[in-house]
Amino acid sequence: MKRNFSFLMILTLFPIYICALEFSQSQENLLEKIFDFRINLRTYKTTDECIKSFDDFENKIYSDNEYKNGSEEFRLTVENLIVNAKYNCLYEKNPKDSNAKDLILSQYYKTIEYSENHNDCNVQYYCSSFDVINNSMQFLPQSKAIKYGLEEKKCYDNLISKQIEDGNLYMCAALWYKFAPAIGGGSFSISKKYFFKAKEIAKNVYEKYYITIHCSQICFEEKNYQEAEKYLLEAEEILPNTRYLQLVYKLNENDMSLFYYINNREKAEKKMGL
Repeated sequence: MKRNFSFLMILTLFPIYICALEFSQSQENLLEKIFDFRINLRTYKTTDECIKSFDDFENKIYSDNEYKNGSEEFRLTVENLIVNAKYNCLYEKNPKDSNAKDLILSQYYKTIEYSENHNDCNVQYYCSSFDVINNSMQFLPQSKAIKYGLEEKKCYDNLISKQIEDGNLYMCAALWYKFAPAIGGGSFSISKKYFFKAKEIAKNVYEKYYITIHCSQICFEEKNYQEAEKYLLEAEEILPNTRYLQLVYKLNENDMSLFYYINNREKAEKKMGL
């Protein structure tokens, strides 16, 4: 996933005052199944296997009564999580895949239409919708990327000010602060703070795995290589033998962080001889 953030004056798209509504326990359970599926994608040896696995999984989720009978917001959250995962698999295989572009932009339009007209949404809806937007930014006009980037920050800041203890929320906010330029509000120190806060409160394998890797890469960029390796070993214990972690190790061996790779994939892969 490539994140491109540009910033000007804020233009309102998403509501600033957000009420973090709750999904039912059975709905949360369905979301957990999706997060389990997403993290298991990392255990496949190839991206082709990952992409193929979506057919049965999508049929199963979209035929589930919790999805079919859920609110529009819940259904969109489910779709956002699945579409983001599928897009990432397609993008990992080929960043120029037109199917990946069409997939994410289709979901982007659904998300924008809903968000323009609603201001009482669940935390997971906001996190998943901003993931869709972030994945879409490279295909959007700069003015829209500016607007969405600023609104994303406002949303995360507002939710965090409500002392919501959610690992995914803090991870998403940490990524925003990591990739945004300082002139637009980005901050390495805030990013680090949020990643390690997310690590404290992570509740499932998906969160624990990715957050631990991100904490490692924060340490790596600080040249604290011993701590960086410690967290990579911890991530390996959480989910062994993944191609994703193998990539991170190879990046670090070539003096590059995962964060560098996300924004400079072609340069990084050329340096690694891929």
